[in-house]
Amino acid sequence: MVLRRALDRFRRPQGNHHPGSSPIARPDRRIDHYTGHRFADELNREHPGWLVMWLTWQREFCAIAQWPVDKPLVITAATQKDLRRELLEAEMSLIRSGVLPPQYP
Repeated sequence: MVLRRALDRFRRPQGNHHPGSSPIARPDRRIDHYTGHRFADELNREHPGWLVMWLTWQREFCAIAQWPVDKPLVITAATQKDLRRELLEAEMSLIRSGVLPPQYP
């Protein structure tokens, strides 16, 4: 009995989740490597002042501002839609603060 419990500790857990976490799949994290890079390329074309990357190991998007700002501006989001919204909000705040011209595309 003691040996069986000791071996059960080293057995791989069933499912694709960590012990103690929910076994329900998160739909916002189902972006694969190629789809993530394709979405990042689209966002790079839509927002020329940003460097957008798909972080495969974290399964999220990361955008870095390429304008001369006081401190680095980095935005991360799990989905393309969330990142696009965050980029637009950041651009609007940069326009309001005078870093970007009002006629910025």
